[in-house]
Amino acid sequence: MVTVDAGATWSSWYNQPTAQIYHLSTDDRFPYWVYGAQQDSGAVALPSRTASRDGINLRHFQEVTAGARPRT
Repeated sequence: MVTVDAGATWSSWYNQPTAQIYHLSTDDRFPYWVYGAQQDSGAVALPSRTASRDGINLRHFQEVTAGARPRT
């Protein structure tokens, strides 16, 4: 959760660019996938490209391992 008004209201972490990736890896598929360990939030996987007109977005995000996630 994220607040910008000292806790009067809260916004979901799903609409905030808050990932702090500290280790990256890729696989050998085509298109390749990018895997990253997030600070305090588990590991994630995302494709390197998609056929979507919207580009890569949260719909393509896959949680690989759970971590300490904020409550929503």
